[in-house]
Amino acid sequence: MQLDIQFHLLLAHATGNKLLLTVLQFAFRCTEKTRELSHQTPTGRRISHIGHQQIYDAVSTHNSNAAEYAMKRHLANVHDVSILMN
Repeated sequence: MQLDIQFHLLLAHATGNKLLLTVLQFAFRCTEKTRELSHQTPTGRRISHIGHQQIYDAVSTHNSNAAEYAMKRHLANVHDVSILMN
């Protein structure tokens, strides 16, 4: 879970947008339980890893549309996994 947080913080930091970084840090505190649920199973961790890989691939090729899509999909997938865990 710590690597997950570091990944998202690095992305936010790379934007140079200090407000985004502050909001993200606040969001981590608000979504800690959801994040924990999504990482409790190998399937949840795999889904998270795949999402991170897709985001990384899009960012590394400077494809902002693909990065936005990958991030939205990742967040939706993590949400879905956490609901299934409840």
